[in-house]
Amino acid sequence: EKIARFSSGELSEPSGCEYLSDRGVLIVVGDKGDICEIDTNGTVSKYRRLGDYDLEGVCYNPVTRLLYTIVENKSLILEIETDNFDILRQLPINWVINNKNILRSEDEHLEGITFVENADSPGGGSFIVVNKGNNTEQPSALIELSFDVENTQLISSVKMIVLEILGLTGITRKAETGAFYV
Repeated sequence: EKIARFSSGELSEPSGCEYLSDRGVLIVVGDKGDICEIDTNGTVSKYRRLGDYDLEGVCYNPVTRLLYTIVENKSLILEIETDNFDILRQLPINWVINNKNILRSEDEHLEGITFVENADSPGGGSFIVVNKGNNTEQPSALIELSFDVENTQLISSVKMIVLEILGLTGITRKAETGAFYV
């Protein structure tokens, strides 16, 4: 049985989706810098092209009601206003942990992002991002990122968990259980 059917319309190459339970809508981002809101009947209720970005994955902070999406191969997370899709901030990612660069720019193939709430953390929580990985030299990984304590305009790497599975393309988290789905 079909739950809903939708036409992506102007949105080409969808690459990330997040359900906003407090609003009852899906937010979808695409490889061509597109973002749209789709209601549960499948109607695209809002669409915007954000610019020349290869967007991968999208997540939502229900406390601040802000969206976050990854710009692939740019070491950048966009912070987006939910109501009008304005870009509020472009947050560069620092890939250094314990004075070691954990991810070279040519190895960055981030494909998914999810938000973990933590009231004690700068910015209200941290992100878990998924790197696709192609081989043992460039493995798939889950990487925890958080707002820098001294400058919330920057995103800092916290830890990296290397996985023996290649080709990861998305991640989500169930807040009630804390479980991650990759």
